[in-house]
Amino acid sequence: MVPLRAPGATRILRINRAIEDEQVDRIATLHFLDGSKLAFEFAEQTSSATARQVKVADFLSGKHLVIEAEGQVFIFPVTSIKYITLSLPRVTGETRGALPRHAIVAARLRG
Repeated sequence: MVPLRAPGATRILRINRAIEDEQVDRIATLHFLDGSKLAFEFAEQTSSATARQVKVADFLSGKHLVIEAEGQVFIFPVTSIKYITLSLPRVTGETRGALPRHAIVAARLRG
């Protein structure tokens, strides 16, 4: 269950306390249709480029986003999510290889 929050408020959760000793350098922010947002920080999920491609493909075809964090499992229907931003420590050619072929890469955010 998503905790109640004021519209526009952000709550950041660390995914799995066991990773606190690992480098936690990724943030996924879910922006919901009601204007609220929820952010999760996490470590790299896999070092395999092939596994990343499979995870991205699974995510893009799924009807729910499932995140285990803080000893809880969050299940978000993608129909309630307006968009998701992912902050990565560095985007390499290998990282871009996990994106769908139609993705626009090396773009810059403008005003």
